[in-house]
Amino acid sequence: MIQYKFDIEKNRSKEILENIINQLFPQKRIIYAMIPDYYDDFLLELSPKFVTIKNILDEKYSFPKTEYILGYAEDEDLSLVYEFYERASVIPFVIASQDIPFSAGREIVDFENFFDYFKTNHISHMKIGYDQEFLTFYKNEPLQH
Repeated sequence: MIQYKFDIEKNRSKEILENIINQLFPQKRIIYAMIPDYYDDFLLELSPKFVTIKNILDEKYSFPKTEYILGYAEDEDLSLVYEFYERASVIPFVIASQDIPFSAGREIVDFENFFDYFKTNHISHMKIGYDQEFLTFYKNEPLQH
């Protein structure tokens, strides 16, 4: 996979972020996320767009133990992207244009393999840095012979 990094520290406007995402994913945009259960107000706000794949109890990366809701929402009109961007420090998420099978829920058990799932399965995707200063786009490029 080829990795591209975009600095967005100085340009944090909703329009600029949406423009970048629109260029990377011109047709289909799916947000895959692990939302902490204590963000129940955000989950209600996302309903019915957010589809739950499974619940994950994170014993490794959070104290006290936190339950996360692994799921996805299709975002054709980019109405959700900035909402997730604003919460990127507490809600791990990626944006992709490819559907992942529900069976992926068996493989995703924590933050680490949430992000790794997309890389190891060669799924082009974008993620926001924890400090919200940059976004990283991973593009699946076929090998040249």
